[in-house]
Amino acid sequence: MRSYSPFLFLIPAIILIILTGLYPLVHSLYLSLVNIKLGLPYKLRFVGLHNYMKAIMDERFLSDLLLTYKYAAICVLLQLVFGLVISLTITSRIVSEKMRNITLSILIAPLLFPYVAVGQLFRLILSTDFGLVNYILNVLGMQAPDWFGNASTAFLSIVLIDVWQNTSFFVLLLTAAILSIPTDYYEAAAIDGAGPIQTFKFITLPYIYPAIFFAVIFRFLGSLKAWDYVAVTTYGGPGTATELISWYTTFLAFYKYELSYSTAVAWIFNLTMLVLTLLLIRIVWRR
Repeated sequence: MRSYSPFLFLIPAIILIILTGLYPLVHSLYLSLVNIKLGLPYKLRFVGLHNYMKAIMDERFLSDLLLTYKYAAICVLLQLVFGLVISLTITSRIVSEKMRNITLSILIAPLLFPYVAVGQLFRLILSTDFGLVNYILNVLGMQAPDWFGNASTAFLSIVLIDVWQNTSFFVLLLTAAILSIPTDYYEAAAIDGAGPIQTFKFITLPYIYPAIFFAVIFRFLGSLKAWDYVAVTTYGGPGTATELISWYTTFLAFYKYELSYSTAVAWIFNLTMLVLTLLLIRIVWRR
């Protein structure tokens, strides 16, 4: 007779998952279907999909949704390009194994820092009054911009912060993928007279494609949820130039006290993330 006693040891973990994962998920769905507004007398009333319809008609929400996806796409594209270039460089023959290990040790440092700390660091570096970047620009006789106070540069600034911190993720993953390719393939390609571009196109790229796909999906979802950089630098401004969805939900819940509406906005956003991720996986799976 089969004993089920080993499964009893899973009960604490299952309870923890329910309390920290499933219950908040169900409760947030419940909040999105009622009319709770912080700061007002508690009068619970079921409103159904009213908050969802309100969000769909909210031009500010739609604008922030497009801005968030634009931000994530730009960040991931730049991280992929920089990460791929760095990985190909440090795995080439001109770089020794010792130098490669030193480079990877240095590049992994940004990943170890909390996002809030990195945001505060760049807030100081790009400060209009005493920032290092503006000081160098002034010394060179160039006009120093207000990085976080101008709509045209504020968005680029938070993109810069994201790219600086998370490019290392691509570097580590792609470097590992490149080093796992058998050297016999490169030797055979060299004998056949293949050049660097042909070698990359027909050997390197096909082998590292799964790693690229995983890194792109992982970082794309991470950039979509970006909150820390905005919270410590621009607060969504100037205007709504850097107001990502994550910050918009915070604004709705804790500045306008519309808890139910902010929860509905978050649910719609998460559903769009889920649909997009499934579509990307389906497209790649077919290939």
